[in-house]
Amino acid sequence: MAEDKDAVITWMHNNPELLGWDLIVAVDTQQLNPGLTQAQLVRWQAGDNIADLEGEYDIGGLNIQHCVSNMRLAAPALTLGWASEARPTVNVAINVEGTRTTVEKPQKVRALYRFDALDPAQLTYTQLLDGKEGGLLLDLAEGEGHRFDSRMPPTEQLEAGRFFQRKLETLSAAQRRYPLAGQLQVPENDFLAIRHISATTRLSADEKRQALLMFAATKHSSIGGLPGAGEGFPFLLPADIGAGQSGTLLMNMASLQRAAYGRAIDAMFEAGALNYRYDMDNQLLQIEGKAGALEIPETEYSTSTFTFKSDAFKLGVAGLVVDFTGADVHQRWQVTQPVTLTYTRKKASTSAAEIVEVEVAFALDHLFWLLRDDRATKDQAQVLTRGQVMAPAAGQPVRLVSELPGFSESERAEVEAFIGYAVTRGFYNGLAPNLLGRTGDLCLETFSVAGTGRFDPATAQVEAPNNLALFSELRSDEQTVRIVQKAVLLKERQVQQFTLETPVAGVKWTVEALPGSAGVWGEVTDQGEYTAPRANAMAGKPARVLVVATDPATNARSVAHVTVLANAVSVNPHIQVTQPGQSLALSAGSIGGAELTWEILQPGPGSGTLLPAEQGQGRTYKAGQRVDDAVFIIDRIAATNSAGESAQAYVLVEQTVPELAVLLAESGQPEYGVQLEARFQNRPLKGVQWWLPLEGPGFLDENGLYEPDFYSHEAFVLIAARWATEDFGNFEGYIILPLPLDENSRTLRLLTAGYVAAPQTGC
Repeated sequence: MAEDKDAVITWMHNNPELLGWDLIVAVDTQQLNPGLTQAQLVRWQAGDNIADLEGEYDIGGLNIQHCVSNMRLAAPALTLGWASEARPTVNVAINVEGTRTTVEKPQKVRALYRFDALDPAQLTYTQLLDGKEGGLLLDLAEGEGHRFDSRMPPTEQLEAGRFFQRKLETLSAAQRRYPLAGQLQVPENDFLAIRHISATTRLSADEKRQALLMFAATKHSSIGGLPGAGEGFPFLLPADIGAGQSGTLLMNMASLQRAAYGRAIDAMFEAGALNYRYDMDNQLLQIEGKAGALEIPETEYSTSTFTFKSDAFKLGVAGLVVDFTGADVHQRWQVTQPVTLTYTRKKASTSAAEIVEVEVAFALDHLFWLLRDDRATKDQAQVLTRGQVMAPAAGQPVRLVSELPGFSESERAEVEAFIGYAVTRGFYNGLAPNLLGRTGDLCLETFSVAGTGRFDPATAQVEAPNNLALFSELRSDEQTVRIVQKAVLLKERQVQQFTLETPVAGVKWTVEALPGSAGVWGEVTDQGEYTAPRANAMAGKPARVLVVATDPATNARSVAHVTVLANAVSVNPHIQVTQPGQSLALSAGSIGGAELTWEILQPGPGSGTLLPAEQGQGRTYKAGQRVDDAVFIIDRIAATNSAGESAQAYVLVEQTVPELAVLLAESGQPEYGVQLEARFQNRPLKGVQWWLPLEGPGFLDENGLYEPDFYSHEAFVLIAARWATEDFGNFEGYIILPLPLDENSRTLRLLTAGYVAAPQTGC
């Protein structure tokens, strides 16, 4: 089957009921991730981003405990690995920044990772695309198979994933739920509110494009069926529309007509005045009047023979019936009731007004159509649809039932014409304010993708073989001003030039810090040139800011997300403990993805080797052979980019099991820093020699009191202790402390003498 616009139009012509659905929406899946990223910025500004997650979890049977702190989740990203069209399961990957410390029981740090924007960890899981609350929602706490950090063995990935899932379950819906597509709010016409949405996916013939298909039923509509394989359902993102076309919206005109007229009739009366009759599939078939009335206002009317005036009266709703049959909307309103009117004969000998009460049979018969609006010129505001209400030519809206003595047949006809005018005008005045002919436009305005993207009528191509087909770009909610560079990653003092899609006269450029940011924000010029802050002004943490362009004429804004890192290169783990001959994985990232050169700095006896990783820029480190007369050796590994910028990782290779346990003292802790103690066979020792094998960071006195360096931004400190004996020689041990100390209190608690783990309750 051809994958062009004609194929879509032909299918619509042959399937006027659109498989029983009100709306069929197709979105290029490549549009979802940018939309989710933009939605993440919106919730970040509102304080609804997910940050500062912390806790610890055990790895069953492995005597290992992981501590996490300052965990911050980025926007979820959907991969293209959809399971099947019949069961659309999406793979979700979320980059995670923060610190993970691995503790081997009892009380020994084995590894420390500090994930950042260059080398993040990932939380992954799969979720069934299920319609909720008018659309498709991605709930980070739902789904199955949550895994965290592929660097770990599979068992530990799953346990960590369960930990994160439990954490996510405690968050508010605003934090953990992301709208993928659907209605963010109930439309002005609540008959258009989506009550059910089903999703599936479809690949193009060349498998280069993938469409997320959504089939929607509105409030008073039945649920249709999904297209099966081989049934001729077209690919809804036709190649001949243009490269910018990223969405298609098919609208069932019969459904739109039902929604437009049904809502107008419903709004004319108070609640409870109408009955709704449905078929077995919840399709609205008929609206019937039950109680109440329509107020017909006082009316004056003049003919060549009479001057008429009627008092206000109520037209009973009990005789109202609106039928919805296929694409037809047919209203019949038949009721008989008295009307009081005043008349004056213009050519009579006396001009005295006379009052008379007459019995009138009303028969208001109307048809309604929703039409494609092709009348507007390029200089007029274009709308998709307009409504047309018509009264059938056959029959009269009113008929006098009672006698009118002294009135000829022609005069009786004038009385009927007057009352018909009064009631028809009253009916139209009650209907018109609520009859929204632009129902098709309401669908566009309320349907969004990833919470921020909408179909753009200005770029749309519209076809109407019988229903409406809209081929359009998906544009963000930003209207008159749009920054081209939406997300950038910079190093300190790096310069980034921001530009607009379309130049805006007098545009104002500013910088705003996102919640949770620290230090200096950087500066932007009137021309949109942003300069990142210096590393020493960033408080040791990434600077996360928004560069904002504001249109002075409309105050419309566009934002770009900027992350500034102190280092252009990042490696993980920052430190890990292993044994001779063992292997471990090293990962790295660099700004711009620059190629990295790896080396072991100043190798010595027992140093390991570096081997290429199976994928990415990482390396596999293999520890060297055992060295006699050493408790441990340290390999310092550097990853360097072409500009000479580097980051370092450390591997501590235990040559023998350390005899000393180095812990935080159970009591006597200072206000700033930590007091350490060395233990042999669980007994505190005196006369211990203390030192910093890496010569920092921070300060260590002869009694084991450690004070961190306020100006250092290292991720850890390695502290060693030696106890000399006359009979048995020297005993050594070490401790790895995560930094900053105040942000890793959970880990420090595990490393404190006398600590007894409490039973875990899920976090």
